[in-house]
Amino acid sequence: MKRESRSSAGGRKSWWLAAMLAAVAAVAAMGLSANSAPVVAESPSDAGPEKDQAPALAASGKPEDQAPAQEQPAATEGEEAAGEPWLVDEKSGREYRIEKLPKIEGTYKWKDEHHVLFPAGAILEVVKHDDRWFWVKHYKPTRPQPRKPTKVGPTEEELEKAAANYRTDTGEVDRLRFETFEKGLPQAGQWRSGFDLADMNGDGHLDIVFGPARKGRSLPNVFLGDGAGNWRFWREARFPPLPYDYGDAEAADFNGDGHMDVAFGIHMRGMAVLISDGESGFTPWSSGIALDQPNEPGSGGAFSSRAIAATDWNRDGRLDLIAVGEGPKSVRRGAPGPLTESRGFLVYFNRGDGSWEPWFPQEPTGGRPTFGEDFAVGDLNRDQRLDIVSSSSQMANPGILHIGTEDGMVATESFASMRPRALISAVALAELNGDEYGDLVISYLNAELGIWRTGIDIVYGGADLSWTRKPLVAEESRKGVSALATGELDGDGHPDLVALTGEGEVWVFLGDGQGFFVRETPADLTQPVRGCRGYGLRLADLDHDGRDELIASFAGEGGGIPLDPSLTVPGCPGQGNLRVWKAIPNPSP
Repeated sequence: MKRESRSSAGGRKSWWLAAMLAAVAAVAAMGLSANSAPVVAESPSDAGPEKDQAPALAASGKPEDQAPAQEQPAATEGEEAAGEPWLVDEKSGREYRIEKLPKIEGTYKWKDEHHVLFPAGAILEVVKHDDRWFWVKHYKPTRPQPRKPTKVGPTEEELEKAAANYRTDTGEVDRLRFETFEKGLPQAGQWRSGFDLADMNGDGHLDIVFGPARKGRSLPNVFLGDGAGNWRFWREARFPPLPYDYGDAEAADFNGDGHMDVAFGIHMRGMAVLISDGESGFTPWSSGIALDQPNEPGSGGAFSSRAIAATDWNRDGRLDLIAVGEGPKSVRRGAPGPLTESRGFLVYFNRGDGSWEPWFPQEPTGGRPTFGEDFAVGDLNRDQRLDIVSSSSQMANPGILHIGTEDGMVATESFASMRPRALISAVALAELNGDEYGDLVISYLNAELGIWRTGIDIVYGGADLSWTRKPLVAEESRKGVSALATGELDGDGHPDLVALTGEGEVWVFLGDGQGFFVRETPADLTQPVRGCRGYGLRLADLDHDGRDELIASFAGEGGGIPLDPSLTVPGCPGQGNLRVWKAIPNPSP
C-alpha cells in the first residue's frame, strides 16, 4: 500500500511538473522568454503578491480536472486568440491575460517580490499565488518592427568611382627585342635583396656586387663582367670574417684613394664598410657602425637595413652612408629581452679615418617612423638640399616624403597623392617632364573597397611640393611591384622605366618624349616563372654602346608554400637566379 501510495503521489507530482513546464513553455511561445524583460503593470500586485486575491482567470480548475491540452492553430494577424478578452496594463499599455501555473517546491525561485524564475529560464510576473498555484501575467506578443537592411558592401556607384581612379591610357608598342647577356651568372640561389654595379677590378667594365645569397655561402659575391655579356665569379677576392647575410650592397670610394670600396646592409645584423687594397683584398673600415655579432651577450640592438646608399649628406666632400630601417627584428637584446626594431633613417657620417658618426635626421612628428626596403635620394623642390622618398611596409602610411631642412634634418611630409590603403614597395626619382622639379615613380599594392590592386603611379612634382598623379599601370591582383629602375633602353634620350613584380614578371615602359610612357610588349623577353619574386634591379650600360642593359635578381622558396591540400603557391625553380638582358631596337618597318 505504501508503495502504491508513493507511486500515486510521485505520479501526481510528475504530472504537476509536466503541466507546469508545458504551461511555461506555452507562455514562452506566446511571447515570453528567459531573455524577455517583464513589464510590471500598475495593479494590486504592485504592493506584493497576495494570497487569496481573486483576479479574473483565463484558465481555472484543478489540474486533475483538466483534459489534456490540444494543440491549437496560431491566431492569424488581426485575429484574437480564443478565451477571455485581453486586459490592458495601465502602466505600459500592453495587453495581457492571467495564466495559472502549478506551484511545486524546488521547481521555481523568486527573483524579487513580483517575479519568479521557472524552469527553462522563463521569468514571469506573479499577480497572485497560494500554496498550490501561481497566477502570472502573459503579455500579448507584439510583431517586431522590420529592421533596416544593413550595408554589406560598397555600392555599384562606389565601386565604379574607385575603379575610375585606376584607369590608364598607357599605349603599347613593340620596339625592342631582348637577348640574354648573362653567361656565367648563377641560375640558382636566393639572390635578394639589393646589389650594386661598379668596376671593382679596374678593367673598365662594370661588375655585380652582391652580399651572400640567402641560405647560401656566408661571404659577399662579386661577378666580374667583360662588357660582352660574360661573367665570372671573383674567386681571388678576400673578405674579412664578419656575420654577413643577405641585404643590400653599395659600392663607392669611401676613403678617397681611387679604389672601389663596398658597404653592406646586413639583414638583422646591421651594416659594415670594407675598403679595397686596390687589388683583391678588403679590410674593415667601420669604427662606429653597429654590427651585431652572433651569440654575443647584449647583441641585437644594431640598426639593420636592406636598403642603403652612399651620398655626401653633410656636404663635407666625403661619402656618407644612409639607410632605411627594415622594421621589426627577431634578434633580442640579450636574453631575455624585448624584440628590437629598426625604423626611420640613419645616416653614418664619414669622418675620413675609418670612423663613422651615427645620426638620425628625422624631426619628431608624433608618429612612428616608417620602415621599408627601398628609398631614393634627390632634390625634390629645387632648394639645393637633399630630400628622400621612401617605400613603406606599413599599410596606409602617407609619411613617405622626407624633405631636407636648413639644419640638415628632414621633415616628414604627408603624401596626399598616395593611394588610400597602400603598401609602397618600390620608389624611383626622375626628371620626366622637363620642369626641373623631381618627379616620382611609385609602385603600390592597394586594398580599396575590398579590392586589391597592383600598380604604378607617375607623380609629377611642382612648386611648393605640389603633386599631380597619373596612373601608368593597374591591375586587380596582389602580386605587387617589388622593384623599379629608370634608365635609357632604346637610345632616344627619353627616360625609360622597368619594373619587377612579386611573381617574377618584367614590365618595360619606354619614354614617350612628353613626360609619360608607353608599354613595351616584347614577346622574347624571358620571364621567370611564377614563384620567383623580383628583388634587385638596375639599368646600366654594360657594353658602352649608349643603351642600358637590364640587370635583375630573383628569389623564392623552391618548394612553394602550402596553404591547404588543394592550393599551393608554385615554387621558384632553383630558388632564384641573376638575369641580364640587352635591349636591341627592332628594324624599322
